[in-house]
Amino acid sequence: MSEPAIQVVSYPKRPKRVVVEDFQDVCPDVSLECASSSRRESLKANTSISSEIIELDREVNLFVNVFVDKEKGKNGRFMTLLRDEPFDKLRLEFAKELKCNQLDVMIHVNNVDAGPGDTPDSMGLDVDKLHVVNVFSLNPNSNTDEDLSSDPSFIPVKCIFASGRPRCVCIKLAETFAEAKKRIKKTLHLAADVEKLVFDNDVLDDSDTPESLDMEAEDVVEVHIKKT
Repeated sequence: MSEPAIQVVSYPKRPKRVVVEDFQDVCPDVSLECASSSRRESLKANTSISSEIIELDREVNLFVNVFVDKEKGKNGRFMTLLRDEPFDKLRLEFAKELKCNQLDVMIHVNNVDAGPGDTPDSMGLDVDKLHVVNVFSLNPNSNTDEDLSSDPSFIPVKCIFASGRPRCVCIKLAETFAEAKKRIKKTLHLAADVEKLVFDNDVLDDSDTPESLDMEAEDVVEVHIKKT
């Protein structure tokens, strides 16, 4: 991959979350030692919680490269993410840049894939270090060919496979699943035909339609590929 140019992007500081203990019922001249045992334990517990929340509020520094293809990358930029924030929240922004569905966005943090729900904390990222994030799409520029996301006669469904990441395809509500199989193959550039589709643990009949089954946007469909 060619070395992308560096662009510094400033982001507004996030307000820090803190736990504030109500001391109105404690006289200022009464020491902690004079307070009741239960009160002391409450103060200690809240102090511990406050420290934990402030620690999670620390931001992780990221240097992000968005690759429009395997060789060409957009200008790199600095970003930050809270330790407990999922990388998933960045997918929509990256999907717009890559002109693809957000389910097709791959995020690699220090060469490790950030899966669904992963956060800087779950990936063990050090808040005192700069981490390199490479972003690319499994299906770049797919929205430029035929953008059906705003067409009310289509719904986006999440296609899952025996292996690999889920992919999103817009299928027509009134078309048969026999036609939907062809659309899925064409949209995802599958090498083989789709053998069957499974929804709610039932194999879909080729003559049925998404409309007849009351399917909704973001429903999950298992896609089984014919073996060659």
